[in-house]
Amino acid sequence: MQGKKNYQEKLFTSFRLSDRIPKENFYRRLKEVLNLEFLYPLTQKFYGESGQKSIDPVVFFKICLVGYLENITTDRGLMNHCAMRLDVLYFLGYDVDEELPWHSTISRTRQLFPEDIFEEVFTKVLKLCIEIGLVTGHTQAIDSAPVKANASMDSLEIKVPAEDLEEHLSKVRVVERVKSRRGRYMKGKRQSTVEPVFGTLKEFLGLRKVNTVGIRQANKCMHLAAIAYNLKKYLKHTAKRVKSRAGQSVLLFPPKNLLQELQSSLLRNLNFVHRQSNP
Repeated sequence: MQGKKNYQEKLFTSFRLSDRIPKENFYRRLKEVLNLEFLYPLTQKFYGESGQKSIDPVVFFKICLVGYLENITTDRGLMNHCAMRLDVLYFLGYDVDEELPWHSTISRTRQLFPEDIFEEVFTKVLKLCIEIGLVTGHTQAIDSAPVKANASMDSLEIKVPAEDLEEHLSKVRVVERVKSRRGRYMKGKRQSTVEPVFGTLKEFLGLRKVNTVGIRQANKCMHLAAIAYNLKKYLKHTAKRVKSRAGQSVLLFPPKNLLQELQSSLLRNLNFVHRQSNP
């Protein structure tokens, strides 16, 4: 018998947002591990004692992170996207019938907070990565990549630096250092570690174009993109550790004692079989 679904909107309904979000959902897991409560005392001095309440600083940073995680470059498009996603609403702490902040509030708040606040959030996430062993600090590499800026073509000026002898010699020394054995090693290390990160940031984490004005505002965008990248790495690493049988064994037994536990268990089983054969 053919079925036919007729929709009639209910006047009253019972709905819990948390029941609709699976436990393995990315934003549900992110909500459980990301604690930004330390932002309240840090940002208190940027608000007045009277007037209308502004956007919650924790909600602001979470909205910004959603923009970079979803590769959305405009604040208007970001807020429209957040309103349509149940898991994002749950991550932000909003219910389905609550109105989200206006898109212009995001840009004003981004200008309100200094670069130090964004760096504090970046440091917090970096500590999470260090605690699970994603960062060792053994090798450090630096690279750069061109990113389109929201600048007027009429304001561009041609700058021709006067190259003197010292500048020329410094370039020659750099070339010689790159061609050395250590330089070739570091170049290969950079190509395998840093350059893929820049490619991911530009193509998938909202750094195709910087829509802010000034180097300080651009640094904030870079911090947010790096935070989003580290959080994705963190959740992916923790998911692998939970699913891995070997990882569960390491959690139950220390690595040095794991082999001893297996040997003692095998010996106990052999003794039990021997006793049964010789009553």
